[in-house]
Amino acid sequence: MSPTVLTIDDDAEITELIRFHLTNAGFEVLSASTIGEALAIMRTRHLDIILLDLILPDVHGYSLFELMRAGERRTEIPVVVVSGCRSRDAQRLAQQFGAREYVMKPFLPADLVGCVCRTLQGSV
Repeated sequence: MSPTVLTIDDDAEITELIRFHLTNAGFEVLSASTIGEALAIMRTRHLDIILLDLILPDVHGYSLFELMRAGERRTEIPVVVVSGCRSRDAQRLAQQFGAREYVMKPFLPADLVGCVCRTLQGSV
């Protein structure tokens, strides 16, 4: 059974780039463009890892961490932030919220695939 990745990003090109490379690496990839869509997927699907953009149309990406802790969402799902925000403060805040890794856009696809694999190995 392939590990399942949920990518949450409102940029369709980034989503398709992630889907292409992770699918080729043997992952099942689900996608959402808002936190609302992501929560609906989380209620019905088993997820092994989440790739989260911070700037989303409905709420800030950091909200997902709070929603996962507050509700019945599984907090054990590792989250990797994939963001164009390059500030050290954003990276520190993501870590404080519980992100396992922080990948900056633009990224090399091989680096993202490697990050996902490392994160999954670390969560076993």
